[in-house]
Amino acid sequence: YNIMRLAWTFLNIALCVMFLTLIISGIMISRHLFDFLDLGGGLTAHKIHVFAANWSLVLAALHLGFHWDRLKAALGAMARIWRLVLSIFFAALAVYGLAVCFELDIWSKLFLQATFSAKRGGSSLFAATGNYFAAVCFFAALGALTKSVLARGCKNV
Repeated sequence: YNIMRLAWTFLNIALCVMFLTLIISGIMISRHLFDFLDLGGGLTAHKIHVFAANWSLVLAALHLGFHWDRLKAALGAMARIWRLVLSIFFAALAVYGLAVCFELDIWSKLFLQATFSAKRGGSSLFAATGNYFAAVCFFAALGALTKSVLARGCKNV
């Protein structure tokens, strides 16, 4: 295993663990679907669920970033000007995504320092979806950058 293959393996295993944690904690906090199991749920299960949800978002975006070269290859048939416009748009969205990560307090949720958002409500579904998409773009850009740095140390990537 070279460093690139180790990174892929770690990322995929971590993503699977977070998805399983998300499913299990979701079952535990469900008060309707699995009510007959009397799992208790409670605040601890909710904290774990928020933790797993945020890490799942980050890891899935990093995974997307690791596959970014495939998307660029698919766009290869486009005119150069459109590829440039899309690249600038994505870069701007990634920069905005970094600011959104601070606004949504994603950093504290990744390390179990906060469970509930300080800001509740106030933004529309469209705005919230756009903000999370921008955060995904930031982490995807980080994943693409990480892959390019790791790939420099590997020969057959």
